[in-house]
Amino acid sequence: MERVRVDPEVQSYPGETVNLRCAFADKGDLQLTQVLWIWERADGAKDNIAVYHPQFGSSYPQSPFRGRISFPNPSLDNSSVVISDLKMTDEGKYICEFIIYPSVIEQGTTTLIMLAKPRNTAFIFTVIAGKKPVVVARCESADGKPPAQIKWVSGVNANGTTTSKPGADNTVTVSSEYRLVPTPADNGKDISCVISHPMQDKPQSMPLKLVIEYPPKVTIVGYDNNWYVSRTNVMLTCQATGNPVLTSVT
Repeated sequence: MERVRVDPEVQSYPGETVNLRCAFADKGDLQLTQVLWIWERADGAKDNIAVYHPQFGSSYPQSPFRGRISFPNPSLDNSSVVISDLKMTDEGKYICEFIIYPSVIEQGTTTLIMLAKPRNTAFIFTVIAGKKPVVVARCESADGKPPAQIKWVSGVNANGTTTSKPGADNTVTVSSEYRLVPTPADNGKDISCVISHPMQDKPQSMPLKLVIEYPPKVTIVGYDNNWYVSRTNVMLTCQATGNPVLTSVT
């Protein structure tokens, strides 16, 4: 049974303060002489970040955490530390190490997982009606951790293609392109990009309207196949539809 009690995993996000708990259980007659906190990066490199010794008190070696890490109640009974103003680069393993007289070491490890709320955007593209699939809309969830999930909701026959790429500070940017064969009938139809992420209270729906340009279609209405000489009150109307909207009909 492990005697160094820690939380196996803790999640937080930039700007927050995290409490990394550590206590030595059932020490009995063991003589604890010192506790040391070690940060292990993703590449395996290690830094000593906090030390407590009953005689010499607390100390904080030079590290990226200096000025942000502290023992709130320094003792060998409660060796928890607090890290403030968290950064994405603080992610990693935190090892609480007790030194037991004369030279025994026991450890417990907490993995800190940093989360980042993404920036979500959606774009619509003006396209020309045709017979081949083209990109009509694009949705992006930038610099999130973990990666966001993107789906499309619409009443048109289209397909979404999603890709991802690394972002800053171990984040991920997810993009999705929406493709369809554009027809005049699809112009103005509603579609929505829906982005889900653990850092959001609920999925974010971003509504868009398709913009498809097509040449005018002209029809003449008013003839009822019953025109004759001397008939009055007859009229022919020239109707034209197109996108962009026609400015004149002659």
